[in-house]
Parts: sequence; structure tokens; C-alpha cells
Amino acid sequence: MPKSGPGFLRSTKKKLELKTEADLQKAIAGFTAAWKRRRAKLNARKLARVARKASAQAVKAERKANAKARAAVEKAADLSKARTRRIAEKAKVKAARLKLRVVR
Repeated sequence: MPKSGPGFLRSTKKKLELKTEADLQKAIAGFTAAWKRRRAKLNARKLARVARKASAQAVKAERKANAKARAAVEKAADLSKARTRRIAEKAKVKAARLKLRVVR
């Protein structure tokens, strides 16, 4: 015999409300978890992008510093060659003068 009456309807309605409330909480929990996973993935991507950018900038700065150092070394070598050339020229002139003095 089926149950009927106001008490049965009330209890059935209450059970349905509890069930829908539980389903709603479950759905909200699922959405929240999915959202957190998505945010975590996006944050990880963002951090990776920032790290790659910083790494690229570091490489660029290192190359620039190396180029600057190479240029400084080349400049120093050029200066020393110029000094050596000047000194050699002066020595040749001096030797030529001395030679002239000896010949006379």
C-alpha cells in the first residue's frame, strides 16, 4: 500500500531538497576543483614564461658583456701595437741619426 498524506509529502519534499542540496554542493565542489586546476595550470605557464624571459635576458646581457670585454681586449691590443709601432719607428729614426753621426 503506497504511503500518502501530508506527512509523507513533507518528508519526501525534505528528502528531495536535501538531495538537491547535496548534488548542488557536489557540483560546486567539482567546479571549484576544476577552476583551481585551471588556475594552477595558467599560473604555472605564466611562471614558466617569466622564467624563460628572464633567462633570455640573462643570456642577452651575458653576450653583451662578452662583446664589450672582447672589444676592450681588442682596443688594448691595438693600443699596444700602436705603441710598439711608434717605439719601433723612434728606434729606427734614432738608429738612422746615429748612423749618420758615425758616417760623418
